[in-house]
This record gives sequence, structure tokens and C-alpha cells, in this order.
Amino acid sequence: MNQASSCDSNVRFAQRHAVTLGIAPWPGRALRRSRRDDTVGSVSSLASHTGPVHSEQRAMGAKFGDFAGWSMPLEYAADGPAGAGGVIAEHEAVRERVGVFDVSHMGTFVVQGEGAKDVLNEVLTNDLAKIGPGRAQYSLLCNDGGGVVDDVFVYLRSDSDVLVVPNAANSAMVTATVERVLESSDVRVLDQQHQTAIFAIQGPLAAEVLADVGLPHDLAYLHFTDTDTDT
Repeated sequence: MNQASSCDSNVRFAQRHAVTLGIAPWPGRALRRSRRDDTVGSVSSLASHTGPVHSEQRAMGAKFGDFAGWSMPLEYAADGPAGAGGVIAEHEAVRERVGVFDVSHMGTFVVQGEGAKDVLNEVLTNDLAKIGPGRAQYSLLCNDGGGVVDDVFVYLRSDSDVLVVPNAANSAMVTATVERVLESSDVRVLDQQHQTAIFAIQGPLAAEVLADVGLPHDLAYLHFTDTDTDT
């Protein structure tokens, strides 16, 4: 399987992750990038965090850039250990076959407690009442004045257990906004950004790859499931 990383030509494909989603949608945003280092295997001096497979990516000839303080792969060397890398080759791999995106820099936190769904709904422009457990929803998260803090994906596990995925650059602000709303309730926020790995499998052969490693692959759009795997 060809592995693709975030790069200038296909940066929009790396926007969102999938907790084994039927498809990984993109809302048309642009990733925030402050510095790129074209040295193979190098880490941007601005980046203070690395993903769970950073060492493997470096060994495969990845070129890294800084995304909101995270060192993330932009592309792989054309003549590196990963094979025929480079922006064009990786773009074609995802469009025609399949690519694996490491998007572990995305924020990840869980809202838990009785009434978590209803409390969280107070700061969202979409309505979690429209979906049930096992469904995901794209929404905007707003502050007290109605201004947009960030756009997020919300995964409803149950009425008392909700997973929220904001952008890396706004993760702390989103978490703080939700915590202020929860101050008068028994609902709590658990930040899991540094304990969670996120990979997006994208391309025409994405479902086939998931099936090959024993993961659910026939889910409907914006549906998800929790599963255990030894892969």
C-alpha cells in the first residue's frame, strides 16, 4: 500500500480523521502551517510534539513541517525507503488507490457525565438531537457571544459520552470554552490529544485496506464504531 502524507497539493484531504468512518469528509478548510523543513527526517524547530509513529515516518524518508506545534509529515522522499514518494506521486496514490494520513495532531477530548450531550449542545450550531449513538456530526462551536471558536466533528457514543475533535491550533481554546459551559454541571472534559493516535485511510481502496486488517469497513456515511484490534 502506498502511504501518503499531508502536502501542498492534497492538504485538504488530511483535514479530518476517521474513527472508522464510512468516509472521511472535508469541510474545505486549510491547515495552518508555519514552517516547512525539506531535510529528510528532520523536525521543525518550532514543533514540540510528535505523533505516535514519528520515528517510523522519519525512517521512511518523511519531510516534516510544523502544524500548530506538531511535527507532521508533508511528503516522502521520491527515492526514499517508502518507494516513489513526492507530492505528485502521493497525490495520485490517494486519488487512484489509497493513502494513509497521520492526523494525530488534531485535538481529541471526551465530554462525559449525565446529560453530556445536552450540555455540549449549548455551544454547537448543529443539533446533536438529530443523531443517535454511533453517528458523527459536523458543527461549529461558539463562544458566549456567538462567535465561532472552531469547527469540530462530534462523535456521539451515548447521551453521556461524546467525543469531540477540533483543529490542533484551536484545541486548547475549544476545550476551555466547553469547560466554562460545564462549570455548573457534573459533566467533565477529558483531554486525550496526547494519548490518541488518529489515522485517515483515504482513496478508492480505503475500504479494502480496512477489511484486510480486520477493521469494520462497510459503515454508512458519518457512522462510526468502536472496535478492538491487535493489528
